[in-house]
Amino acid sequence: ELFSPMQQQQQQQPRNRPWKALEAKPAPWECGQTSPAEPRWLPPQVPTRKEHDAESKRQLEHAKKNFIAERCERNLEFAGDAIERRPVKDLRIPHGKPMSLDDMRNILLDKMNKQDNEGKDVMPGFYKIEGRGEDRFFVIKEDSHDKQSDQVTVLQASDPKRELRVPYK
Repeated sequence: ELFSPMQQQQQQQPRNRPWKALEAKPAPWECGQTSPAEPRWLPPQVPTRKEHDAESKRQLEHAKKNFIAERCERNLEFAGDAIERRPVKDLRIPHGKPMSLDDMRNILLDKMNKQDNEGKDVMPGFYKIEGRGEDRFFVIKEDSHDKQSDQVTVLQASDPKRELRVPYK
């Protein structure tokens, strides 16, 4: 015969067990000394809108200060090799309002015309260096000749930001 789980459980229990009446106990929330209307603990104090806004503003200012401080610390760290930079020869700092770009171009053009009239080379000299692959054309940087090591600094014609030290020949 097939029995339901409840019937199987009833069959396993002894039948001559004494019957006991159930005891009614009060609910846990009713057994305290306080009445149901009074809570046993104080409710949490919710800040007013003004206090909440002031705390939010304080936290935002604190976050900004931390962010700026961390960024300044990271700026002091240097991840690469140091590169020595020489000061620009005969650099003069202008006083007052800077010149317009057109005025600067005209001054440069006048200097180039003056040098051309004196018979000097106006354009930089391009030099070919053997054994440098496809990038064999370079411009010698002015005042870069080092007499002790007999080397000059050259700028690559295809990428003028790239400088190389090569023997002067």
